[in-house]
Amino acid sequence: MHSHQKHEELWYEFFARMDQKQAAIIAKEDMQAMKTRLVQEKAQEGHPVPGLRSKAPRVFEWEEDEKTSFLLQRAITWSHAQDI
Repeated sequence: MHSHQKHEELWYEFFARMDQKQAAIIAKEDMQAMKTRLVQEKAQEGHPVPGLRSKAPRVFEWEEDEKTSFLLQRAITWSHAQDI
């Protein structure tokens, strides 16, 4: 998979790094790039949550196994996806 997460990087470290990367991109963007980004962000606000249509992708939740500390993937029902 191409998640851009570094080997042995924890999830919160990954998201912090991605936030820094996004902030650097926004700081350098020109007026046209900013307009494009804002239009895309506005359009995304009205986009439905995954799992509300029959052709929607499956939604999963990750739970930590108490014995092994491994993360286990658990499928979530479409109706429950909005609550996650």
